[in-house]
Amino acid sequence: MKDSQKLKELDGALLEMLEIKSTLDTALSRYGARPLGTFTEGNAVFFVATGFL
Repeated sequence: MKDSQKLKELDGALLEMLEIKSTLDTALSRYGARPLGTFTEGNAVFFVATGFL
């Protein structure tokens, strides 16, 4: 498989995943859901969900 063909397949898969994410965001927005993120304190990286633990 050529590199250009691999890139096209990866682009297609990425677009499909972004569409699924958009659908999930819309469906879960009624519950106040938001995507997880990260933040840094000093040299440590934390997930937003663990920030309140």
